[in-house]
Amino acid sequence: MDLLLNDLVKSFLTERLKDDSNLNQSLLFWGESDLGKLTTAKLFAKSILCSNNKLGGCNDCENCKAINNNWHPDYLLIDTDNDNIVVDDTSPIFKFFLYKPQLSKKRILIINDCEKLNLTTQSSLLKLLEEPKNDFLIILVSSNPQKLLKTIRSRVIPIRFTKPSKKELISFIESKYQKDIKNLDYLIDLAEGKPAKLINFIENQSSSKLKESNIQIYKNILKSNFVKQSSIIKDIVSNLKEKDELKNLSKKNYLKTLVNDWLSFIENELYVSIKNKEDLKKKQKQFKNALQLLQYIDAYNANYRLLLETFCLTTF
Repeated sequence: MDLLLNDLVKSFLTERLKDDSNLNQSLLFWGESDLGKLTTAKLFAKSILCSNNKLGGCNDCENCKAINNNWHPDYLLIDTDNDNIVVDDTSPIFKFFLYKPQLSKKRILIINDCEKLNLTTQSSLLKLLEEPKNDFLIILVSSNPQKLLKTIRSRVIPIRFTKPSKKELISFIESKYQKDIKNLDYLIDLAEGKPAKLINFIENQSSSKLKESNIQIYKNILKSNFVKQSSIIKDIVSNLKEKDELKNLSKKNYLKTLVNDWLSFIENELYVSIKNKEDLKKKQKQFKNALQLLQYIDAYNANYRLLLETFCLTTF
């Protein structure tokens, strides 16, 4: 598997592959974003469906080739950018479970960002989890499992993904790319030690430049009066599509990315303040208000300029 997994996760998945009877209970891959949860779920599903039961798949058998070509009948991935998946969007889930496996021993369903399922859909999913079938496996992937029904969480095996150490990250990147990466230490810090984000920064320079730009915007807001802050916010909202790296992002998704980058910057500043025993109140207020701002952007189609200006007025 071309993944950086902690020993506990890797050991768990390897043991599950050795015995089909260990694959009857549904799984929940949870942890922070950009730690490889979804990629691990995909490769683990491929491992199970692989005729040779090879971790990560052999890529030679009929099942692996079918998955690689996105037409395996016993594999279904539900992945959406929508903020709230409704029942109609997940109807393929329930149709999928009407049929027995066709090419493999099992049918495997992966639901990414499962915390976005609305309560009605979660209740429907719960029925599938309450009556598990030996030839079906459900893998839920979540960065916020607390948003799932407690009854769902009680019926799955939770597998936590954690950040690797900087040493592990460097070793993994060096083995993956077989070459020296410029400014690797800096990119690891910019990626907050998250493997998926780090790989994205290495393979897509515009993504790292975007985060650097977002952090600089926050620094500019931090040192400006409200008139200047309002001008900066106007530019943010009005000129999103002028930057090449923003062309594939909706305004809402960019604003969420923007505020998430602000949060990571403030969080780092908080750690520095704690280490140096500085006054934390201002930075705690910034973090709390930025988190609330992100929640508002995520939940409502509001006037984003007004939200950002309100954030400035109440934070600085």
